[in-house]
Amino acid sequence: MTWLKKPQLGPTMTTKLPTNRPLLTLRSPVFRSLILAFSTLLLFATLAHHGKVSVPHQFRKSSAFRPPTATVHQQRPLQEHHQTSLIPDPDSNETLHFSMNCGASADHLSEIKSRYNLDDRFQYMKRYVRFTRTKGLERKSMTKLDQNLLPHEFQFKAVDVRHNKAMEDECMAPLEVPVPKSGLPRTVNASDFIFGVSTTYNRFMSTETSPINEWTFWLTDGNGQSNGGKLVLMLLDATDEQLQEVANILGDVNIDADIYHSDSRLEMAVRYLTLVPTLYTHPEARHKKWLVTCDDDTFFPSMHGLINKMSSMNHRREMYVGTLSEDVGAIERHGSQAFGGGGVFLSLPLAKRITELYSSCTSNQKIKESDSGWA
Repeated sequence: MTWLKKPQLGPTMTTKLPTNRPLLTLRSPVFRSLILAFSTLLLFATLAHHGKVSVPHQFRKSSAFRPPTATVHQQRPLQEHHQTSLIPDPDSNETLHFSMNCGASADHLSEIKSRYNLDDRFQYMKRYVRFTRTKGLERKSMTKLDQNLLPHEFQFKAVDVRHNKAMEDECMAPLEVPVPKSGLPRTVNASDFIFGVSTTYNRFMSTETSPINEWTFWLTDGNGQSNGGKLVLMLLDATDEQLQEVANILGDVNIDADIYHSDSRLEMAVRYLTLVPTLYTHPEARHKKWLVTCDDDTFFPSMHGLINKMSSMNHRREMYVGTLSEDVGAIERHGSQAFGGGGVFLSLPLAKRITELYSSCTSNQKIKESDSGWA
């Protein structure tokens, strides 16, 4: 990577002032010029810490969190049926109770029938899996169980979706699966990270593409509160009303997010790069260690694993951390670089350097030089 050198300031101009009138009067143009120059220097000094780059203005905040009683959609087993399973929680020394329901939901099966063009009658079964968090167990890519998914005497249940009623059935004993003991969501402290995402209002609001459930997983503690991670969301060509709507939705699930405008007139690569100075100049950035740019569908399955991995790196150095794309063609076109799908992690010192070079890196000449034919 080649870094551009900052332009040097030219020689200072000096002006010989006349001596037949006072210099420091309010009416004096020289005095007014000095005041203007001093004010300009003060403004530049103020911006110096933030890299002297103009970034999109913040419009909406969602970090004024709702009370813990706010509705958060979580996956839970059905409670209204009679079979109960007990799970010991090794962290709290409590026993957790949940109800198992192995009956078929006619409404749900009707929706599947329509989606995949199935017949009205088909075979159905359901079995629960119960995991036990085991200390010292090695995490493997595949876990082999000495248990049969279907016992020898098992028979599928014939289901007719035209009978629109609940179909109860007894549950088999759950499959027992030992898993490595890892930190629970409520113990995550992601306060070292600020995540930047650029997307559109329609993608955010669509039931098929909305990332809200995934963000709730890795940006909250599982109990309706923020885990300390900060989200900076840039919405492309969104109206003020749409930004406010998105801010309200994120606030309802207690995701700590600030919402910004994004301009579609800019090149896609420029919009993406704009995330860096936007994150670096954010008021909370000085309290963070890592600034992260990622896609709207990026998913971090283990925040504990992410935090442990990044804590092994020196955030005080200029660090650029990420992984290659799984698309060989993308690597051939763009070279060896971190891709947004897995997240691009920048230390503050490197983000500062990029912010200082932002204007020169987004010039028309640089955009033309970097055009690989694939934007």
